[in-house]
Amino acid sequence: MAIDAISQHLQLAIVKLAITDEEFLRLARPVLLPELFSSEYAAQCIVAAVAYYDKHHKAAKDHFHDEVVRLSARHKPDQRRYLADFIERVQNTHPADRDYALSRITAWTRQRRLEGALVEASGEVGNNYSRAAQILYDALSTGVEACDGGYDYLRDFSHIGSRGDRPDVLMGTGIRHLDKLLGGGFTRGQFVTVLGPYKGCKSWCLQHFGKVALKRGLNILHISHENSEISTEQRYDMTLGSLVDGLPGIHKRPTDKDNPAAPWEVKVRILKGGKVREKWRTRPSLYDSAAVLQTRKAYRRRGGRLIIRKYPQNTGTMDEIRRLVHWLEYEKGFLPDVLINDYPDIMNLSSTGQKETRHQINDLYQQHKQLADENNILVLTASQIVTAALEAKRIRRAHASEDRRKIGNVDLALGISRSTADERQQRAWLWVVANRSGSGGGGCLIGTGLSIGQFALWSQSLRDAAEQEADGQETMPKD
Repeated sequence: MAIDAISQHLQLAIVKLAITDEEFLRLARPVLLPELFSSEYAAQCIVAAVAYYDKHHKAAKDHFHDEVVRLSARHKPDQRRYLADFIERVQNTHPADRDYALSRITAWTRQRRLEGALVEASGEVGNNYSRAAQILYDALSTGVEACDGGYDYLRDFSHIGSRGDRPDVLMGTGIRHLDKLLGGGFTRGQFVTVLGPYKGCKSWCLQHFGKVALKRGLNILHISHENSEISTEQRYDMTLGSLVDGLPGIHKRPTDKDNPAAPWEVKVRILKGGKVREKWRTRPSLYDSAAVLQTRKAYRRRGGRLIIRKYPQNTGTMDEIRRLVHWLEYEKGFLPDVLINDYPDIMNLSSTGQKETRHQINDLYQQHKQLADENNILVLTASQIVTAALEAKRIRRAHASEDRRKIGNVDLALGISRSTADERQQRAWLWVVANRSGSGGGGCLIGTGLSIGQFALWSQSLRDAAEQEADGQETMPKD
């Protein structure tokens, strides 16, 4: 691992640990060196944090402000501003996993020591083989030698105060009844997959989650292996602005057949007073430039960013995605909060090094979970279900295609079922197929409006949907 492989986000997290975590300092002190950091301000903060620890045998915590004042005194005014900005970024950084940070520091230190040891050992091989072997052994043994003995559950209560009074939710799903099932929505470090049939609006679901993230002012990296970059861009215009794609359909009609940029009339089903009712509404066209610009500018003001990247089918690899994430961070100052990968099953599976497809899929999904953990981001993907389940009214674990172990690798698996009748009635069923941090098996009904790019206009609990079935309004899916 080269020094530039340690992301800026991880550098910020390590600095935060050095300021706040005494156990981290105790373990990392021998190898917590300034040259580990590409940021000069990170290096300066580490020097200050370590100096405080050496003098007082504890983390600086709130006293670090005094150390920053001392640092600022040696800087010019513009440098002080940059240092202040860096400290603010550290404060806003999500807490890092101590063990993971220690492992990355150890790997970096070992690499640096090994680079010099290889040169030194090569000169000893012909004369003193044992000495050469010892040099390499010492280099490989470099790092955090102390072992984290774990968390003393009945005696150490420090974690309780930092827990808060509710789960640390990064963003909701934008679907009220699904949020209830998930305890509020998605969290950082979570790996989520959406299961559904071919042409079952899985991509629309992912872009719906992208819209919710942009509303929260989050950064999104959207990777597509199937839809083109232009198609993905236009779908976001529709999703964010409720715009019409300008193509005829059973739920839409043009107000001016000769002008594709003219508004369209769209039939949507709305939920009002517990009843689903149909209404015609007039919406701008996707080809109305003014409407598109207005939509994008409105979301831009929320502070988030959206990067769209297309890989041709069977070409993208996880190594390329990691390089893209690092390149965007270092060259563009862009670190995603949410990474959408639509969808991994059609990536270059041979790049995993496995021969059988099922093992390739398993390895690929494990790498997605690793990516979520390494960068502390939300990773969203989609995957198809088996052919035998295309008409299933309820999506289950056994319906995952290619390799069912993918369900074991994700933190959360959602399922979409949508029959031909559901499509005509502009609705779909969402199921919690598997949930590592909560209960699975629940579901809800959503009203869709894909003619204006809306995956979920409203939602209903299964109980409310059953009551509508009793009134003769809807057909409830049976197991």
